[in-house]
Amino acid sequence: MDVDRRHRNEVRDYVYQKYGAENVACVGTINTYMARGAIRDVGKALQIPQEVIEQACHGIHYLSASQLLECVDKLPELKESTIYKKPEFAEFFNLCAAIDGVPKHLS
Repeated sequence: MDVDRRHRNEVRDYVYQKYGAENVACVGTINTYMARGAIRDVGKALQIPQEVIEQACHGIHYLSASQLLECVDKLPELKESTIYKKPEFAEFFNLCAAIDGVPKHLS
């Protein structure tokens, strides 16, 4: 169950008391960078205009950032985007690939 952090300790203490600490576990998730998140955050850090970032993200769904350049010719959505063919963006996509799988958010 997800609990507002302001009440998390109270709820945890209640659940421990009711069910016993040996029957309760705390769980967390780690969200990691994939293609879209990497493009958005690297683009923002490099001050690339938002419309260019959105163009680069268009049509990308469940793709790892390290697969971006190798999938350009295979995915129609990427083939249509001219951004992937511009030489000045090669380093940008290398930076995206470098953070592929790096933790982005803990919850």
